[in-house]
Amino acid sequence: MPTKTLEKARIITPQGLKTLRNPVPRSWLKAAGILKGKKKINALAYQKQIRKTWETRLAKLEGLAK
Repeated sequence: MPTKTLEKARIITPQGLKTLRNPVPRSWLKAAGILKGKKKINALAYQKQIRKTWETRLAKLEGLAK
């Protein structure tokens, strides 16, 4: 059984966008705009922040249900 070789990731430059066969999805462009100028995201801190907001929402909903 032949092994599948992994392709190297391509870095797309603005000049290279014109030569692509398929256009870049809008979601990629929006994500690039959101992340532009941002520092590296700390995954653990982000997870804790999201969890905290979920917990507060859940507490509010439980309070409304009583």
